[in-house]
Amino acid sequence: MHSVVHDVGDNATHGRERLSQDIANATAFIERSIREPISMRELAQAAHLSVSRFKQKFKEQIGATPREYVNRMKVEISKPRLLATGSVTEVAFELGFTSSNYFSVIFKRFTGISPSEYIRRNKPGIRRYRSAGQTPD
Repeated sequence: MHSVVHDVGDNATHGRERLSQDIANATAFIERSIREPISMRELAQAAHLSVSRFKQKFKEQIGATPREYVNRMKVEISKPRLLATGSVTEVAFELGFTSSNYFSVIFKRFTGISPSEYIRRNKPGIRRYRSAGQTPD
């Protein structure tokens, strides 16, 4: 999950080694708790900062808001689970989303496609044809 720090936001070159200790503590908390709902208050406490200072400092160092970072991580974790289970609802609840609809909105925001479309495009053994009349060779 360490690589997600590099993939999120404008400051993509900032690895964990360049994060202040308080923000590194928060990202470690996120990684440990990623399958649960995570509140801003909990993250700020993990960093020993006020919520407003935490949000500001996190954005400065990571290049994304804490919520964007958490959601990006959840989307990345969801991809192999979606292919393994084929169930959007199951994966959404595994990752602490309150509804599969909200998970689908977040997934599409980061990938440009719905979770169902992601499964269709990437699940092994599923044939995709360009048009309804096209048949396999």
